[in-house]
Amino acid sequence: MTRFGILGCGQIARRFVSDLAFAERAVASAVGSRDPGRARAFAGDLGVPRAHGDYAALVDDPEVDVVYVATPHPFHVEHALLALRAGKGVLCEKPLALSRAGAERMIEEAERRGLFFMEAMWTRFIPACVHAKALVDGGALGDVRWFQADFGFPAPSEPDGRLLNLALGGGALLDIGVYPVAMARWLLGPIDAVAAVGRLTDTGVDGGVAMALRHTSGALSSLSCSFETGTPTEAVVSGPEAVLRLHAPFHHPRELVYRKGYHDDVRRFDFDGHGLRFEADEVARCVEAGLTESPAMPWSESLEVMDALDEVRAAIGLRYPPVGG
Repeated sequence: MTRFGILGCGQIARRFVSDLAFAERAVASAVGSRDPGRARAFAGDLGVPRAHGDYAALVDDPEVDVVYVATPHPFHVEHALLALRAGKGVLCEKPLALSRAGAERMIEEAERRGLFFMEAMWTRFIPACVHAKALVDGGALGDVRWFQADFGFPAPSEPDGRLLNLALGGGALLDIGVYPVAMARWLLGPIDAVAAVGRLTDTGVDGGVAMALRHTSGALSSLSCSFETGTPTEAVVSGPEAVLRLHAPFHHPRELVYRKGYHDDVRRFDFDGHGLRFEADEVARCVEAGLTESPAMPWSESLEVMDALDEVRAAIGLRYPPVGG
């Protein structure tokens, strides 16, 4: 079993650890926080064997094989580098960083040290999404020309909360807009043009963004994200032969509809938990095989998505303050 050390005690870390109960090859062996009491509470609640009161102790723990970085976006670089320099593989929450430059630093360090590193784009490993990818690649839709996806919910009106806090990398684009962008790149291939408009909130982050992408294949993507309103949170892939719809929430669906002509073929993919265990098992498979990156979620693709996000940020005037690390 691959042993994960959990760096950070937020909501996504809790979901990840709870989902490890369903994993085939991965377990949580330790958790670390800058607040020792919080680490102990996390470990007690979720049955994690060891709790560390600082991140250095976590990454130095000999019972940890891979560190799962689950802190806010601006701290991913610092914390991933800490783990890599301690000789540990890393699974880093999405988006990898605030910009491509930060993502490159982590990947270069992993490559230099020969260690495993992967962006935690869990959507990539959800069974319904894997099936959708197989349909697209297998030609079931014909020559795919169009992808549409949205993701939106009204974020709590807490200026000091993470979602609306500029200093914590807040805003809809990086937090949830990364999902439709990453899926567009995965299903339709490399992106060669990006256009976007957006609206900034009074805290300086983006409240909503509309994006248009052109892929090197000639296919187009129409994407949006919002922290100001709820949206259908669905995805549609279209080709001349058929249309594929991923029902809400499209980033971890349990159902898809393959429509050919006027016939709907509804396909169901049930699983236990939230779906985060599939990426954990992928990490374990790669580590066991001695790989430094996942063939299903390669470094190059993470960097391409960061490029697109950088272009969107520039287009809408979204600028984050400098961070250390």
